[in-house]
Amino acid sequence: MVKGTLTRTLRIPGMTMARSTAMLVAPRLYGRRSRNSSGNDFRLTLRTLAAPGSQVKQGEVVAEFDRQFIETRLDDLAADVRSRELTLAKVRAGLTERRKAYEQRILAAEGVVEKSRLDLRTIPVRSAIVAERYRLNLEEARAQLEQLRKEVRFFNISEAAEMKRQELELEQERLDLRRGERGSERMMVRSPIDGVFVPQRIRRGGEYMDIKAGDDLPSGTVIGEVHDTSRLNVEAYVNQADAHLLRSGMEAVLTVEAMPDVRLPARITRIGSIAKGGGSRREFVSTIPVRLSVEGSREVMPNFTVAADVALASSPDSLLAPREAVHRDGSGAFVYLRAGGSWQRRPVMLGAHNHVQVAVTGGLTLGDVVALERPIPAR
Repeated sequence: MVKGTLTRTLRIPGMTMARSTAMLVAPRLYGRRSRNSSGNDFRLTLRTLAAPGSQVKQGEVVAEFDRQFIETRLDDLAADVRSRELTLAKVRAGLTERRKAYEQRILAAEGVVEKSRLDLRTIPVRSAIVAERYRLNLEEARAQLEQLRKEVRFFNISEAAEMKRQELELEQERLDLRRGERGSERMMVRSPIDGVFVPQRIRRGGEYMDIKAGDDLPSGTVIGEVHDTSRLNVEAYVNQADAHLLRSGMEAVLTVEAMPDVRLPARITRIGSIAKGGGSRREFVSTIPVRLSVEGSREVMPNFTVAADVALASSPDSLLAPREAVHRDGSGAFVYLRAGGSWQRRPVMLGAHNHVQVAVTGGLTLGDVVALERPIPAR
C-alpha cells in the first residue's frame, strides 16, 4: 500500500477551436460602371496573398486585389464630378443672366407705366382721340408689368428646381466617387486581429485547392480565416449519462492526439442544456455539448483532436490500492492481505476511486501487501 493523491477523472473527446476567429471576404463593390466600360470595372483578381499558416498582425494586409480597373474607374468618376461641377457653374451663371434680364424688362415696364401716367396729365390740352389712346397705353403698360411680375415668380420656382436638380446630380456623382474610393481601399484586405492565416479552399480543375494569387473571385467570396491561436476553446461532447457529473469551472487536463507528450490545463466554461443525438443509435445514445477554455501554445492549432480529463473529485494524502485488488460480495468490500506465508481476507472501507486506483479509508495500513487476484486455496 502507498500514500498519494487520488483524482477521479472523466475523459471526454473534443476538438480545438480558436476563441477568436475573423473571416476575410472579397470586397463587395457598389456604384455605376465607368464610361465605355468593358465589364471589368468590378473584376476581382487576387494579386497577392499571405502564405498559408503565416502569422499576421492586426491591420496587416493579408490579401490585395489588382486595382488597375478600379483606378481607371476612379479617374472617370473624378472627371464626371469635375464636369458636373462645371455644368452646375454654367447653369448658375445662365440663371443669373436670365434673372438680370427679367429685372431689366421689369424696370423698362415700370418706366413705360410711369411715362403713360405723365402723358395722362396732358389730357386737358389733347384731343379726345389722343386722350383715349393715352388711357389705353397706361392700361396696357400696367398689364404688361403685372404679367412680367407673375412670370418672375414662376421663373424663381423653375430656377430653384433646376438648381436643385443640378445639385442632386452633382451629389450623386460625388457619392459614386466616394464609393469608388472606398472600393479601392477594400481591395486591400486587412486582418482585424492577430493570428494565423488559413486560406479558403475552392474547386479548381475538378479538385479542391487553396485560393492563391491570380484567382478571379466573385464579390463576397471567403478568402480565408485568421485564428488567434493564443487562446483556444475545446468543443466536446459528453454522454448524457455522465453529464450530471460536470459543473462549470471544473479543471481538466488536455491531451492532444497528434502530440501525446503535450499536456495543457483547461477549464469548463459552458455546459449545454439540450442533448443531441447522432449516428445510427440516435434514439438511444445522446450527448451534451461542453466547452472548455484552454491557453494555447505554438504547437496546438485549431481543429486538433483532443481528449479532456476532467477532475471530478480529489482525495489528497490517501492510502491507495489498485482497483483490481478490491473485491465485493454481499458483505461488502474486502481484499486479500498477505499475512506471513498466506493470504488473509480483510474487510476494508473505501473512499473515492478512479479507473486505476481506489482510496482505502479503513482496514489497511501503509506498507500492507494485497493480492491483485483471488489467491488459489491451498490443497
